[in-house]
Amino acid sequence: MVEMNNDGIFFDGGGFEPESAFLQTFLACLRQFASSWETDVRADDTHLETIVGEVVVGIPIFGISGWMNNLWLRCVENRDGTPVLEGSWGDRELVADHYGLDSRRDLTVHGAQASAEVFAELGARWCERQLRMDIYRDEWTPKTWVLRDEIGAKLGRRRRRPPVRSVLERAGGHAVPGTEASR
Repeated sequence: MVEMNNDGIFFDGGGFEPESAFLQTFLACLRQFASSWETDVRADDTHLETIVGEVVVGIPIFGISGWMNNLWLRCVENRDGTPVLEGSWGDRELVADHYGLDSRRDLTVHGAQASAEVFAELGARWCERQLRMDIYRDEWTPKTWVLRDEIGAKLGRRRRRPPVRSVLERAGGHAVPGTEASR
C-alpha cells in the first residue's frame, strides 16, 4: 500500500517505520538528504511503500510526458545481512517494477559493505541527479515520440533521422512551464 505524505516530511509513511536498525537509519538519512535537493519536488509529493523488510520510496517527476514519470529507490537487507540498493525510473502505479530495464540509468549497489548512511547518500545523489537532468520530448509525429536526456533516449526506439521537433520538458531540476505535466 502506498502511503501519501501530508506532513512535510519526505517519504512519510504515516507511522510506518522499518523493522531493522539499518533500514531505519537509511530512511532517516535519505529524508535528510532529500530535504536539501534543488528541484521542484516537495516533501508532500513523495511516497513510501510499506513493505516488511525493505524501504521503497517513490518520487513523482513533474513536467514530463508519458507513463515513465516516477523515480523508485529500494533498499533491502539480504538474508545474509548485506544491503541492496536499487533505483529506477518507472510508473507511479507499479512499485519498482521497471528496475533492470534501463541499465544506463538504473542504480545498482549489491554486495557492498557500507553503512546505512552511505547507502542513503548514494541513493539521494542518484535521485537528485535524475531529477536535475534536462529532459526533452523528441517528436517525429504527434503519436511517435521518445523522451531523451543527457544519456540518450529513454526506453524508446532510437530513430535514424532527427526528430521533427524537440521540446524541453524539464530543466535544471524543474518542470518547464507550459509542458504537459507541469504544475
